[in-house]
Amino acid sequence: RVLFRSDPATLNALAWLLVTRRDPAARDPARATPLARRAVHRLEERRGRAPRAPEDRALLSACLDTLAEALRLTGDLDEAAAAQRRAVDLTRGLDPEAGDLAALEARLAAIEAAARARAGP
Repeated sequence: RVLFRSDPATLNALAWLLVTRRDPAARDPARATPLARRAVHRLEERRGRAPRAPEDRALLSACLDTLAEALRLTGDLDEAAAAQRRAVDLTRGLDPEAGDLAALEARLAAIEAAARARAGP
């Protein structure tokens, strides 16, 4: 139980599961958001906002990606875009095996398009 509350990878995995279930009715971004925030916070406490180790950068990027998806689903597009931008920035320069930059950039583009559409012409 203590591991669950403090391990960023475990928190992120649960949050990701809550926002990516096949059945949209079963998704729970409201529960996922605080889990993803906690994962980001715990990792930043341990490794800083811009960790140097590739595995730490990849994990923080994944946590931010999860947070962005949870925020997008709850309608907080501005904060979702900010989190996704950080995920993209952290992933740049990593070994392609460590992070999927193209997927992160595609999700950022989708979030930004949704924000523009919501804002109107």
